[in-house]
Amino acid sequence: MFTSPKYHNQSSILSWFLILIAFSGSILAESLPVTPGEASSGFSLQPARLDLGAVGHGGKYPDLSFKVTNNTGKPQTITIRPSCGCMKLKGSSRLTLDAGAIQKIDFQLTLGRGWGVFSKRIDLVDSNRRVLATFPVNALFHPGVKTSSMEAVLTTSPVSALPESKTRISFTDTNKTPVLSDLKSEDPRIEFEIIPTDKSGVVTLEVRSLSTWPAGRFSTMVTGLCNGLPFKLPVRGRAFGSLIHEPHSWNLKQIRDPSPSPETMILRRADGKPLEILEMQVEWLRPVDGFEVSLSQETLKDGSVKITATPVDPIPKVNKGFYGKVVFTTNVEEEPTVRVDLLGVTQIPRKAPPR
Repeated sequence: MFTSPKYHNQSSILSWFLILIAFSGSILAESLPVTPGEASSGFSLQPARLDLGAVGHGGKYPDLSFKVTNNTGKPQTITIRPSCGCMKLKGSSRLTLDAGAIQKIDFQLTLGRGWGVFSKRIDLVDSNRRVLATFPVNALFHPGVKTSSMEAVLTTSPVSALPESKTRISFTDTNKTPVLSDLKSEDPRIEFEIIPTDKSGVVTLEVRSLSTWPAGRFSTMVTGLCNGLPFKLPVRGRAFGSLIHEPHSWNLKQIRDPSPSPETMILRRADGKPLEILEMQVEWLRPVDGFEVSLSQETLKDGSVKITATPVDPIPKVNKGFYGKVVFTTNVEEEPTVRVDLLGVTQIPRKAPPR
């Protein structure tokens, strides 16, 4: 019986197409994430997941566990790998399970801070780093509540009261007005007050700093309950003397060309008087060979001074971080010299894509 060449070609193409689908399917099956508790890899978990429900900040769960069953029919060596440092195994992370063996995995969990979904996992991994099974650990920080900021950042000076010595954090709930209670400051130099508001579903907490901090950085915490669940609000900042600079550390970020950096610095006197910068220079503590910056200043209408850094051409063609201090000499008798951190990264310019 005669069969046309066209039929042979179509049959051949169809065969290759079916083989390609089967091959692609096998690759996709290996790359798909493992469903929690499934036994397709030969391992099953009991329970399949852990849901902690509504939680607050800093909760500790010292006695958590799940069981692993080896259903592969032969001994298997696996590694237990938590996805987060907040989970610590109580036993060895490497196990050898006989066929049919059931092993209890004990671990502890310490929650940090967050507002919203907490989603972590513990993976069972073979010697080829293939994930055999996954044990999800889920929770929900302060359900329905959001904050306008994760922390309070303040600036103080004993010379005068600064606007930056206080800030307000809003707590918003989509269902009801949040209730803040049992508020405490870990340092008496940080004070707080709930500010009345007519807005529904919003409560505002004002955090302010006294000017009695010693010069330098400070860090502390305001704690309390939000709708009955613990919360922690970090409070950090810097105590200045007669001179104030923003930002606290001068990060030039990525340097690729000799154009002036958009990251500028503002220096001003705490007493509001005009500032004069008599001299400024960079002292490198961790330099990049061949990299230098020139500094220029501009006096602003309010008496403060804006400093701009311009990389000196040519820029070293290397990806490397730099760090040093900018030393300013000023006309302020009480604080004639101020030193500011300077940091950033030199980067090799990206090549333009071909047209």
